[in-house]
Amino acid sequence: MNTSITGAILAGGKSSRMGTDKGLLLINEKNMVERIAELLKPFVSELIIISNGHNYDYLGYKIYHDLIKDCGPMGGMYTALAKSKTEKNFIISCDMPFVSPEIIESIIKNSDNCQVAIPLHAEGVEPLCGVYDKSCISKFEELLENKKWKLKDALKHFALKQIPLKETIFVSHCFANINTPAEYEKVKSGPMSIQIKMFGQLAEVVGSNELQLQRVSDISLLRKELISRFPKLENHPFVIAVNKKIASKNQKINKGDSVALLPPFAGG
Repeated sequence: MNTSITGAILAGGKSSRMGTDKGLLLINEKNMVERIAELLKPFVSELIIISNGHNYDYLGYKIYHDLIKDCGPMGGMYTALAKSKTEKNFIISCDMPFVSPEIIESIIKNSDNCQVAIPLHAEGVEPLCGVYDKSCISKFEELLENKKWKLKDALKHFALKQIPLKETIFVSHCFANINTPAEYEKVKSGPMSIQIKMFGQLAEVVGSNELQLQRVSDISLLRKELISRFPKLENHPFVIAVNKKIASKNQKINKGDSVALLPPFAGG
């Protein structure tokens, strides 16, 4: 997408609460750094990894150790900016394996006329998933030397742009923290993905005969997600069928279920 932006994955944290290198944890048979690398690759001209070990050498990307040690994420960001060859840099923490391509694309497209562009959603901003200009490097160095390591405080020193994300159920999970074994247990199988078939005018409203959604576990959430993504559906009554039977309001959706969106006449 962009020939003049570097992608940098921060994988140099101590992972003290997890007890092991978070970036190596598997999500659907791929570790988190691999997942993010595959996600970023289409959007950047070069991809680098900030890590203080050799766990990711096998991936074939350039690996850089923190230039200033034991400073938390800001140390990794400073190193990424120092080693990057481009003015714009998409920097992301390794423990955000569910960030979507749409979110990455939106941040990059809206990263002009600022030094820092980060996403904003219902639960706040996400400074560890954003575009940082190389001009930030001198201020980062100054803050690190003065042991001012809080990233959210550091943002006050830059021309900051917050990119509002359209609130959907999926967005609320894209930035889920994975810091402890318990949090990892909840997500290690990856987000459940369901295929939904559209019929009649509903296919015209959505613009497709099929739609794939993630992290929608019951009919109530599915209906909310659909209307959030496609507001025109509010003017088109529909029913939801699961495994060829009209679903109740709070019916659970399980992996492998057949889900369909039907106009009332088709639902009987």
